[in-house]
Amino acid sequence: AAEVYGAPLAIIVCADHNKAWVRPFDKKQTGDIDASILTDHMMLQATELGLGSVWVCYFKPDVLSKAFHLPANLEPINILAIGYSAEGEGDPNRFAAQRI
Repeated sequence: AAEVYGAPLAIIVCADHNKAWVRPFDKKQTGDIDASILTDHMMLQATELGLGSVWVCYFKPDVLSKAFHLPANLEPINILAIGYSAEGEGDPNRFAAQRI
């Protein structure tokens, strides 16, 4: 296990290259895109539950794969650190309507 920003929970979001959809025109695998969509949805759900989250992309994939014994077909795309925010909730009215 590793310490990720002091969070009590860290989820390694991976793409499975054996199951990822491939765009037929240029053979682009969309696993990284799908993993990022999933990460975004988990962040939204964490917020709904009153939790804070941090999306982490700054890591060495090979080191992470080895440390967590990930099979070769799984590529770590993101880490999502989840916990209780020390800052509390932000003001939903912090931006003027004309800026949105």
